[in-house]
Amino acid sequence: MGKPIFYGWWIVLATFLAGLLSGGVFATGMSAFFLSLEEEFSAGNRGAISIVLGLAPIQGAILGPLQGFVVDRYGARFVMLAGVLLMGAGWMLASTAQSMGVFIIFFLLIAAGNGMGLVGPPLATVGNWFVRRRGMAFGIATSGFGLGAVLVPMVNFFIQSIGWRDAAVVMGGIVWVVGIPIALMMRRRPEDHGLLPDGDARASQASAAEGPTFAETDFTLGEALASRAFWLLNVNFAFRAMIISAVTIHFVPAMVAKDFSPGGAASLFAFLGVMTLPGRLGIGFMSDRLDKRRLGASVSLIIGLSMLIAIWAQSLWQVLLFLTVYGVAIGGGGAAMFAIRGVYFGRRAFATISGFGSIFQALGAMVGTTLAGFTFDRTGNYDIAFYTYAALSLVAIAAIAGARRPIPRRLALR
Repeated sequence: MGKPIFYGWWIVLATFLAGLLSGGVFATGMSAFFLSLEEEFSAGNRGAISIVLGLAPIQGAILGPLQGFVVDRYGARFVMLAGVLLMGAGWMLASTAQSMGVFIIFFLLIAAGNGMGLVGPPLATVGNWFVRRRGMAFGIATSGFGLGAVLVPMVNFFIQSIGWRDAAVVMGGIVWVVGIPIALMMRRRPEDHGLLPDGDARASQASAAEGPTFAETDFTLGEALASRAFWLLNVNFAFRAMIISAVTIHFVPAMVAKDFSPGGAASLFAFLGVMTLPGRLGIGFMSDRLDKRRLGASVSLIIGLSMLIAIWAQSLWQVLLFLTVYGVAIGGGGAAMFAIRGVYFGRRAFATISGFGSIFQALGAMVGTTLAGFTFDRTGNYDIAFYTYAALSLVAIAAIAGARRPIPRRLALR
């Protein structure tokens, strides 16, 4: 019999499926609900709906640090099970909402469950199982989050066929049926099962991107917070979250404003999901071999340029060009973000450090989504918001370029 598959790759598969579910029924799927919610609760006020949907990242800012500590200490399985159950219940309760205020409460339950069950804990677990192949592992694992967009036509079909309320019930059921088995696949660390990261026969902590003499160092949370790199990296990550949140939430209504049908917009969203794959896999592969800061700066530049293409795009081929450039860039940015965080701060407190970093991403996402909504209400388009995002890409580039790999003070003083 051949050598068994390293269990870390099963963790990657489970995280890929978690991302696919999260993207399809929440992150990108919410865009399909946007127009129905606007019509029922706040007709003609896209900014108000944007504020509601922009509240989703709050759970990351509030729960992220505590959630990360629990995952580092006890593993992801329990947190994910609780999150999946909460998310499914939130969708079913949201279907009964008769006012925007009540919907907000249930939407926050959905958002909290999504973060706990399908995003932070599984990604942190991937970081625990890989060192040398971390970039590729994250590239494959995060592909699910982008590819979840291919499920948007299905979500839109349910909304158009049975109404948004019954569609919400269906979303809750899907979360339970698919999410619970995914959570049960999680395992904390390879060492707990007599294994080593990457499936190695011996410990190999060297980073191929930095050279074999630069060993990976495990930071504590305090050491990470005391480093300049932590803050600069998270400025860059916040920029990415700002744009992704705005485009994701507003994509369907933005395409409808360009005279595409809701169904056509959903199909374009599916195309976007597919286009994230080359970036996630390609840059994930390259991040194990090339300088991660340069990759991150390049990705930020391309994202900023894609915003200018989005303003110009009107016809189908122009929109497809935007989706291709933007999709590859945000896909690659996701893989690079987790890979560089792992290389810089190690595995021991990876989930906790990522949890504190999610505060920056939450703030960026809230600002991005809200800015896009209010811009549309006042101008009838998203141009001002997109010009703003393009300009901020320069800040993001400077931030990650200055984020040199840190050394804990306890080692620097030796």
